[in-house]
Amino acid sequence: MNKGLIPDMSGSVTLRELVPIDVAKELTMTGRVISGDEASELNLVTRCVKDPIEEALAVARAIICRSPDSVAASKQLFQRNWAAKDQKCLELETSMQKDLIGTWNQLSASLRNFGVTLPYKNTKPTHP
Repeated sequence: MNKGLIPDMSGSVTLRELVPIDVAKELTMTGRVISGDEASELNLVTRCVKDPIEEALAVARAIICRSPDSVAASKQLFQRNWAAKDQKCLELETSMQKDLIGTWNQLSASLRNFGVTLPYKNTKPTHP
């Protein structure tokens, strides 16, 4: 609003998924700058930390230890299902789970729970 424009680049869609309409309107119409803590209270950020670089690296380290296939499939699952109807969500979830079960990377991830470390293979799950 400070430049005489409205939210773009998916701003109106993203805000409606994160905050109630009155909050979206107020933030948009006033252009009010908010603190990290307030952004956290409004669910506009995942969390507010003192050292964001270290936190980002810690999250990246946690993700990189997981099966690359399940990480990629999880991202795809949420991207495709977030606004879909329940039945479609459950069908895609089941289909994608079937694609993962029994793969090398799924076995490797499961064995890590028992102290056995097999390297992950560089694969890319594909799902229509």
